[in-house]
Amino acid sequence: MNKRIDFLPICYFFLFISLMVNGRLRLDPTAPFHFGGAEYAISPFDIPLVGIFIFSLLSTLWKKTNYFIKFDSLDISLIIYLTVLLITTVFSQSLDFSIYELVRQFKLFLLYICARTFFSKQSGLTTLIVSISFIVFIQGVVGYFQYFTGQTISGLNAEVSDLNEIASGVYRVAGTFGHPGILSQFLNSILGVLLVASFNYKGYKKNIILIFYMLGGIIILTSLARTGIAMFGVILFLTILLNAKLNAYKLGRLKKVLLVMGPILICLGLLIAFFDVILLRFTTAQDVSLNIRFYLADIAFNMIENNPLTGVGLNAFTTVMKHYDHTGVSGYFMFPVHNIYLLIASETGLIGLISFLLVMCVFLFSGVKIVRKGRVLLARQLAFCAISGLVVIYLSGLLGWSWRLDCLQVIFYILLGLVAAARKIEGENKNEEYYNHTIHSNK
Repeated sequence: MNKRIDFLPICYFFLFISLMVNGRLRLDPTAPFHFGGAEYAISPFDIPLVGIFIFSLLSTLWKKTNYFIKFDSLDISLIIYLTVLLITTVFSQSLDFSIYELVRQFKLFLLYICARTFFSKQSGLTTLIVSISFIVFIQGVVGYFQYFTGQTISGLNAEVSDLNEIASGVYRVAGTFGHPGILSQFLNSILGVLLVASFNYKGYKKNIILIFYMLGGIIILTSLARTGIAMFGVILFLTILLNAKLNAYKLGRLKKVLLVMGPILICLGLLIAFFDVILLRFTTAQDVSLNIRFYLADIAFNMIENNPLTGVGLNAFTTVMKHYDHTGVSGYFMFPVHNIYLLIASETGLIGLISFLLVMCVFLFSGVKIVRKGRVLLARQLAFCAISGLVVIYLSGLLGWSWRLDCLQVIFYILLGLVAAARKIEGENKNEEYYNHTIHSNK
């Protein structure tokens, strides 16, 4: 008898792959580019997302899989957040763009509901590892072609820009994302999965996963994204520190020393190898870049001052920024403020910021609690991968504008789904099979 093909893992795989596509099918080509968030366009992730919704629904009908809202603290915090977004949209100064973003947020909430169940199963975890490994491989191939040839896909016309060439003949890796900072932030948010997964193997399987993890680290290093390099080191340090709670095997004293010293020595070797380039990057920061950040922050504060409760409207920052600009930056730099908290506060007001912080705290607290006190190894591993990725997004967002990009929005909701999946597994710990499963079981 032929075995049935499970299309759901295939849809999730292509969902991850679609996040590497830097572009959208714009349904109104005459409209100007909108860098603030969703627009009147079909995003690459929309296509596999439809497949996920269809096959999840079929799984609910045929296999009685539970894909329903649970109304626990995690779901309720997200529902409150979405409700606030809906309320603030009523007062938006750019209603069309607010509606586009609102639709995207509700789609991603449904993805979160589906991901919670899918990633609590072994097929989901296998898909997660394979997808991330493939992403790292593609970014490595594209990135090193850029690094050694100086070619780039940055900008609207794929031109080499000051962003990617920090000195004559010294180029930053940007991958398929076209921006080194976005590349490093995206990889940092998902690479922890590979490192934790490697704890569950011995022999060549462990080595293969670690090779992909180290390749991801090298990509981040050669992106020369200062925040990205720092975040990679922080996540690596935390993973080593919490190894006892995440490792499927008990390690002897010598192996523990090797576990700690091995990554440190590798990182030191890479830093030494690229020291001149990294030093050049850290010492050639342009004043104009810093000034633009201050100008955008000034616009955000003006928006908050004039619209403290509901903001100027979800996804409306770049469309109305000229009305709050005292410096003229909106005439040549139509990007959102480089801080996600200021962006949320300026667009959805203080109630929007509070609701977002509620989501942040509820999910982080739940994830940390599972890592510290969880009885099921798989739940601890998933929770750690999720909170490490969320911490990358929350901290990187202090200095970046990329919060509303499709790739980070989708990853954000998937990470929330991983926290919920860990909680689901922990709640089902009476089922003995979960005690024998880790991120991709080695049995």
